[in-house]
Amino acid sequence: MYTNKAIEKAITFLITSRNSDHLWSDFNLPTGESDGWVTGYVGTIMSGIGDQFAFQAAKEAWEKHGFKNFISGHGGWSFNRWSPEDADSTALSIRFAINLGLKDKMRTEFAEKFLLQHQTSDGGITTFILEKELRKFLRAGPEDDISGWMATHSCVTAVAAIIPSMNNQLAPWLHEHQLPDGSWDAYWWKDAEYSTSLSIEALVLNNPDKYLATINKSVDYIIEKLDGKSYIANERFPQGSPFATALALKILVLSGRNLELKETINSIAFWIVEHQRADGSWEPSALLRVPPAKITDAAGFQDWNTGKGLDFGRITIDQHAIFTTATVLGVLTLVANVKTDKD
Repeated sequence: MYTNKAIEKAITFLITSRNSDHLWSDFNLPTGESDGWVTGYVGTIMSGIGDQFAFQAAKEAWEKHGFKNFISGHGGWSFNRWSPEDADSTALSIRFAINLGLKDKMRTEFAEKFLLQHQTSDGGITTFILEKELRKFLRAGPEDDISGWMATHSCVTAVAAIIPSMNNQLAPWLHEHQLPDGSWDAYWWKDAEYSTSLSIEALVLNNPDKYLATINKSVDYIIEKLDGKSYIANERFPQGSPFATALALKILVLSGRNLELKETINSIAFWIVEHQRADGSWEPSALLRVPPAKITDAAGFQDWNTGKGLDFGRITIDQHAIFTTATVLGVLTLVANVKTDKD
């Protein structure tokens, strides 16, 4: 398979890119890089792709990552050591644990209880519920509006919906909150391909036949964005974003229309493989957006990259290429298991 060499090189890059604690860290924000949330994300992928070396690296990361905040906190995980525990980091780490075979362990069950507390009155999942800790982290007074960070977030709901125990209750919410164009809103992300690919993954896990029309709507969204090209472009990456392109490919593959879409799938996969760098990584292109805490509509916010201190209002990127590379690796592994006419 034409993806195999690229997969091997990406695994090697991610194994060698861990820090001294065997954790992965990326995204440079005023509060420091993320090792908690990023390790949850990368660990989920490395422990789930079926490679023994990747799995061993993930196990080593779990030894340091697994019991953070179990005794001293609320049982969830956080962006980094300075930030309060949140639903996004917790959901990813639960998925990480499940991939390692730790589904019924006390640590995972404790974290799931904490995660469930993030379900809002509308049925979705918010990122933060620990208001006291969040205000301290943001240096926000009792009069400051932080409702944006405590509102329901589709991108976080989608992550949680892939957890088997939460899939049935969250899949209908995702179905109901698909946008008219076929995507899902991504509060923390510039590229809607992130939240859309996770939402499709959750719906396919639940019942692909039941949500067939919803899934096909997202496929149409991606085909329109591709506009005959083999990559997804955005303002920052007009010649193609490896991150967004990989997630678009994931949506097409998960749709189950692989024979119908085989030429498009192969074309995108070849573009991705051709853009792998010599060290096994891909160009950093995961655009994490961090709105001011009062902003509920991140898509409508325009004053990016002007945040000062902890006021945020900025878009940052995975400068170490770890988040992008893990994303592409996960998708290429998915593609490698799809039967097409081209090897």
